[in-house]
Amino acid sequence: MHLNSRRSLCQGRHMGHTGCAGRPGASFMAPSRQTKVLAWRQQRDKEDMYEHALELSRLEHYEEARQAFQQLLSNDPTFCRGWVSFAQMERRAARTQDPQRLAVARAILQRGLQMNPDSGCLAQAWGLMELQKGNAWAALRLLERCVEMDSALEPVLRWKPVNAARLTVAGAAASRGRPWRTASSSSSSSSGGSSSRAGKPGARVACASA
Repeated sequence: MHLNSRRSLCQGRHMGHTGCAGRPGASFMAPSRQTKVLAWRQQRDKEDMYEHALELSRLEHYEEARQAFQQLLSNDPTFCRGWVSFAQMERRAARTQDPQRLAVARAILQRGLQMNPDSGCLAQAWGLMELQKGNAWAALRLLERCVEMDSALEPVLRWKPVNAARLTVAGAAASRGRPWRTASSSSSSSSGGSSSRAGKPGARVACASA
């Protein structure tokens, strides 16, 4: 009889999550802590998947890397570093394998920016790609847009290649009788000699690893 009573008491305490010793059950985690642990695990898994995709890209295992990037971005479309690195990989593939992959790189950045319309990181990455390909007008528009999204990226507008692109576009516009005006024109002119210091990029560049 005494044994049954003790067993009932133990079971009652367990049902109340106190355990036989009268202490809160260690196996039960507070909801807020569970949420934090789950978020931490998801972030770790995302970073692991990202590093795996980067490693495949560095090894030029492009098909496997594409699958890894696609899975990563399907799980988290807001992971801007993934979009940028994916596009950078396709640019390398365009140089070494198939020039048509450049169009894929553009499409990746365009899709990333559609999914993350306020990402200065993605707008900058796309603008720099267009700048390297000689598409001055598109590059300037995208780079100015990235600065509107994130003022910390403003130094990119003072880089020498960007200033050269601005002069090219302004000259072409003037020849058609339509002066080129940009949001950065006043800041560029007011900065005086600061543009000459921009030969070595000092701005924060696209948030990705090559």
